[in-house]
Amino acid sequence: MTKTKTNSPRKKATVGILVAGFLSASFGFALSQATNTREVRAYQSVEQYYANANTSSGSALLTSLQSITTKGSDVGSYDDLFETYRSSDVKDGYLVDMYSNTTRYTVDQKRCGNYKNEGDCWNREHSTPKSWWGGSTSNQGADPFILYPTDGKINGMRSSYPFGEVKTIEKASNNNYSLLGSADNSLYPYSGKVFEPADEWKGDLARSAFYTRARWSASYSWSSGGGNVIYSGSASNNFGLTDYAVKLYTAWSNLDPVDEWELRRNEAIYAIQGNRNPFIDHPEYANIIWGGTTYTGGGATTPPNTITLNPASSSIAVGATVSLSVSVDSGSSQVTWSSNKTNVATVSGGTVTGIGAGTATITATSTLDTSVKGTATITVKSLSTLSLSGTATNKSYSAGQSFNPAGLTITATYSDSSTANVTSSVVWTPDPLSEGTTSVTGSYGGKTVSVSGLTVTAPVGYSLVTSASQLSAGDSLIFAYNSTSSTAGALTSSYLSSVSDATFSADKNTITNPGSSMLFTLGGTSGSWTFSNSDGDYLSSSSKNLSFVDTTTSNNAKWTISVVDNNSTVGNVATPAEKLQYNTQSPRFKTYDSSQGAIQLYRQGGSQSSVAVTGVSLSPSSLNLIVGDNSNLTATISPVNATNQNVSWASSNSNVASVSNGTVTANAAGSATITVTTSDGSFTDSCSVIVVAPATLSSLTFTGTPTTT
Repeated sequence: MTKTKTNSPRKKATVGILVAGFLSASFGFALSQATNTREVRAYQSVEQYYANANTSSGSALLTSLQSITTKGSDVGSYDDLFETYRSSDVKDGYLVDMYSNTTRYTVDQKRCGNYKNEGDCWNREHSTPKSWWGGSTSNQGADPFILYPTDGKINGMRSSYPFGEVKTIEKASNNNYSLLGSADNSLYPYSGKVFEPADEWKGDLARSAFYTRARWSASYSWSSGGGNVIYSGSASNNFGLTDYAVKLYTAWSNLDPVDEWELRRNEAIYAIQGNRNPFIDHPEYANIIWGGTTYTGGGATTPPNTITLNPASSSIAVGATVSLSVSVDSGSSQVTWSSNKTNVATVSGGTVTGIGAGTATITATSTLDTSVKGTATITVKSLSTLSLSGTATNKSYSAGQSFNPAGLTITATYSDSSTANVTSSVVWTPDPLSEGTTSVTGSYGGKTVSVSGLTVTAPVGYSLVTSASQLSAGDSLIFAYNSTSSTAGALTSSYLSSVSDATFSADKNTITNPGSSMLFTLGGTSGSWTFSNSDGDYLSSSSKNLSFVDTTTSNNAKWTISVVDNNSTVGNVATPAEKLQYNTQSPRFKTYDSSQGAIQLYRQGGSQSSVAVTGVSLSPSSLNLIVGDNSNLTATISPVNATNQNVSWASSNSNVASVSNGTVTANAAGSATITVTTSDGSFTDSCSVIVVAPATLSSLTFTGTPTTT
């Protein structure tokens, strides 16, 4: 069987993490698995948690991570996973299944048990099979960083085979989501049978394997049950991983980088178990320990010679922030950040926050060569006053836009009498602006300024594109998935984030407020369109990942557009099999070569031609009810995309049966006719209702001779 695989993207779970603060101290509340009581422990930031990570060498880092992940860790029992999954692995009430994209399980229902088919039940899958260490379901056998909820049938199909890339399929889950078959040894040095998960889970499972080695490998040989394919049992040999595992997992980690789902799951487990997966918080740690095997999908994997931070020096107020950018002479620009004085300034992802007066050095270190560093000097000062001068160039806005401080200068005066222009660092609220707003407030370092005299009117609408002929160069466009009123937002990692603060009309034909939607300007011509953002960069696609580029010389920045039944197909010219689609499970917008949610394009301005109603049907067409019963009727308007979906309801005899928004209530014995009428065209359909009184007991007769005992 030739390999044909459905690559389906990651399912995002929304996880709430509660951190309580008191007098600047933070605490995590963890359920003690054995006693069902709560213990309180200090909640550490990511920076604090890894303060003792020794990145001087791979060996030193692995040793320090073993200590860090063990300290304070309270792994519960195998059964405690059910409660953990409620926080870590549930989205919209359903468990996220790594192995199947057709299941809908809840934590409390359909636990395996027996199974015959995919979808029968779910169980707790050891991503590192428990047979590899002897079958124990304690310690690593109950660690949620290793165990995931998966379909029982597909878990059984996986058995204890190692992960890998399948060349010839022997078995597959629905939609070829997960595969079992012989390994493709032209990619990685192993020719046995392997289990291949969907592409968008591969990085998760690689980082789970890295965690398993760092947290648990010291006490186990991992040589039984096929474990020696992945784990060498010797720290001196690739630090406990085989050559095959190093090449496979470092490639998978590069292919599928950490995203919001993993970060939230990491936080959820930390809140319960007290430790973290270091390779989620710091994926570069895998490169330091095992080296970054080149992934052929692209991306620089050679270290730079020099790193330069911009700005090289900056003064900010206590409580204010400044963003540092990284420039390299060549190679990878991936870095880790650190501050030599966290009581003065902290740094996360290049954003520096002033904590207390003083001077701190911020260091960016190459993830591929820790000897290559760049530094910036940050001086944090106490702010005395914040003043505003000039006149705002623009005071007229549409609702949903952000305030533009052009024409204004915001000056900070510090306690040492020095001053600085901090206009670009001021945060303006409200953001976005809403209709009727007349003033905004700018905040910096705990001080504020205000601008009044604004006029904010109802926004210019965005109309659903129903034909590609409506599109012209210069159009302002929004990508949307109107079934859930989601639009494409900022570029996050390799995809456009899904945001839901845009306002859709009831019929989904217009977006009346774009919210934080990403607005694109259409360029080019039919068959070779471009999408540019507000910075003039062009949306590009490579190996299914989205990015922005500053030129259109590459076909990766060119797109085709077709519209059928109001659904838009946006394909990349360089990779025609990959279409921009919406993943309902993640949720996010990205290019896929498999069937995800069809997107819609919305064009600024213009009017959407109305679609007339041609009829209505009512289901069911008859009802038999008992006095006191309720029953719902469903009115279906034709065509389904008719502009006006409004209807009215009426009963021929409300004393017998009344109706409200399609819900029929039986009031008394008799008959009545319920009629639905469309607002557009006055089309009707009806349902005949017969109501009977409930049976009553008129007499009770005993026969025979009573007996006594």
